[in-house]
Amino acid sequence: YRDQDSLRQGRLRARLKFHIAEVGWKAFRDQLESYLGYELEHDDSITAPLTVANDDHIGSGPLKNGMMYVGVPIPRGRLSGDQMIAIADLADRYCAAGPVSGRPDRQNAAPAEARQLNTTIKQNILFVNVPPEQVGGLSKELADIGLPVDAHPLRRNLISCTGIQFCNLAVVETKERAARILEYLEASVPMDDPVFVSVTGCPNSCAQYQIADIGLQGTLYTWKGQKGVEHYHVLVGGRQGVDAEFARFITRDGDKKVKVPAELIHLAIERLVRAFQSDRTSTEKFADWAQRQEMTRLADLITLPESAELPASA
Repeated sequence: YRDQDSLRQGRLRARLKFHIAEVGWKAFRDQLESYLGYELEHDDSITAPLTVANDDHIGSGPLKNGMMYVGVPIPRGRLSGDQMIAIADLADRYCAAGPVSGRPDRQNAAPAEARQLNTTIKQNILFVNVPPEQVGGLSKELADIGLPVDAHPLRRNLISCTGIQFCNLAVVETKERAARILEYLEASVPMDDPVFVSVTGCPNSCAQYQIADIGLQGTLYTWKGQKGVEHYHVLVGGRQGVDAEFARFITRDGDKKVKVPAELIHLAIERLVRAFQSDRTSTEKFADWAQRQEMTRLADLITLPESAELPASA
């Protein structure tokens, strides 16, 4: 990316993905190997569609070495300082030590020993190499610091970009908005199946709204005469796997994107989820349901009544 001057002239193409799309992944791999000076281990099978999508290893499961992993959902990917310290302490006490991943240090010494924590693309955390008899104790202590392993399904699959708090490209706030969405839906909408919700503060999709069940793209719009009110475009039906699809913007009259005030977006998401729950087939996932819906119905679901009012804080 650094060396592709054509990509660095404007923000709309300021992503490595544009270079890979232009030259192809094999050519990109060749370029990477030329920089490294050695050939990477190749496994072309990983380019085939996944048979299981959105598996983020939340909960516990076995590892090949006989140990267990414990996956912890992190609400909208944000931890307090106290929680981070507590997580490190828990890793020290519950995770067996193993060699640090990566190459040895510059003196070619053997890799150090360490307890291992992994982060995931869904902004969650995995404790690795937990003895099977210790899983229950670790899970209890995680619940004690506000990070239960067995949480509402939405908690494992709701992510957000950093938003206007730390990003000058974003046009809306995202982290606190995601927290409010999560709090409302956890209390109001029972779920038996995870729904991937992405909250992104601008078109750049750092929270991957194109592959989410429900994707939110921040924008500014007028609400009842008030200009510059935070809104979201809503996308539905993104999915990975054998039948991969990009999410569709919910539109009206052909191509007019429906905009929902940010302060009311939790209500629009609730309407979508409840409609899915009411008429899905027994084996249908949210993305499958959303892909077969008429756009008019989806637009009607997220269009709030004229009587809807923004809270005073808006």
